[in-house]
Amino acid sequence: MMCDLVAAQRGSSEAAKMADALTAIGAATAVPTALAGIADYSAIDRSTIAPATLHGLLNSAALVLNLFSVRDRATGNRGRGVLLSTVAFGAMNISGWIGGELVFNRKVGVKHFEEPSGPQQWQRVLDGAALGEHTAKRIDVEGTAVLLYREGTSIYAIGAVCSHAYGPLGEGRIENLCVECPWHHSVFDLRDGSVVHGPATYPQPAYDARMHDGQIEVRLRPVEAR
Repeated sequence: MMCDLVAAQRGSSEAAKMADALTAIGAATAVPTALAGIADYSAIDRSTIAPATLHGLLNSAALVLNLFSVRDRATGNRGRGVLLSTVAFGAMNISGWIGGELVFNRKVGVKHFEEPSGPQQWQRVLDGAALGEHTAKRIDVEGTAVLLYREGTSIYAIGAVCSHAYGPLGEGRIENLCVECPWHHSVFDLRDGSVVHGPATYPQPAYDARMHDGQIEVRLRPVEAR
């Protein structure tokens, strides 16, 4: 938009070429952005469907207008191309406002927990006999829900509340040391809390866990060690 304004006010061919190039680049980069949006849309809460749909439709309309703008700019009808991209710019501003509403007020696409601060030292949390092999158990550690899972002599511990939309990981299916959220099917690695696949984009808090004197102990794993 700025380059188009400079081109119109000063008759700058360099600014016009830059505006044309940026319009084409913007249209091309809209495709992967849309794919990410579709992934979020497929798993949003029902209460956010209406504004999210409007957001997507406005973005799609802006993309179509910009594609026509790219065509007109390339074929010499630059005036109409500038008009089309200007209308697209307006649609994208409205869509951007709705997107901000979805993120900041509706919490779409953001992590839904506060990063725990502890425990920094080993802390007893459960009698070892209370956690059978190949079973999961949700416990509370310093006010944070933690999911414990035992396989053989190894014990794994990650945050029990899904970072995508508060889903209860303790109710999810566990296979190959990965837990699947029962709500929107995000999958996390129990060994380090990392995202195996979305829609979640944020990892779970990870804890070191061990059996000591018949008691299960955990401590928060530093972020840099995850």
